Amino acid sequence: MDYDDPGWMPALRTSIPFLIVPVIGLNWMIRRAKVDGLTLLRAFLIKFVSTLFLFLVVLLFLDPEKGESAGWFPYLLIAIGLIELAFIRWARGRPLVTESVEKLAGVYRGSFFIGVGMAYSAALFGFVCFFINGRLWLYLVGMAFSLIGLTWIAPTRQDIERRQGQIEAQGTSLSLGKALMEVPLRS
Repeated sequence: MDYDDPGWMPALRTSIPFLIVPVIGLNWMIRRAKVDGLTLLRAFLIKFVSTLFLFLVVLLFLDPEKGESAGWFPYLLIAIGLIELAFIRWARGRPLVTESVEKLAGVYRGSFFIGVGMAYSAALFGFVCFFINGRLWLYLVGMAFSLIGLTWIAPTRQDIERRQGQIEAQGTSLSLGKALMEVPLRS
């Protein structure tokens, strides 16, 4: 490894202001935090995961009317979840552009945010299903698909090493880890 991976602890510390005050904390994290781009990317992932659990907390306090059956919603939810996971696999496999460190970091981050957006689809559909059918387990199924997707798209050390192998196979000497740490995330 040709970069000093900061690990997940700095990302967790950076995420705490967001968890306390979501909008102000996010602004603080991007503009005022003196952390590298990889730590910010990991902090974003922590925020996205925590938001799924915050949705769950909200749903636990609601008591919608119960419908007679869940109908076709579970089947549609599972289909959306499977499509989501297939799309995330596609996003993870997108080739990285190795023309410059800026493009390398940008394409990796773009794939990350595409994957996050897709990962949220099942949880959000489960959230809507809860209000239509009053079944909390529908949200939990969607949330499970989303958590699996977020795990797949996470910027872990293993994922960066896997992608670095792809970069080296292209015959380029750029370092993805260094690019993610040194190229700043734009707000």
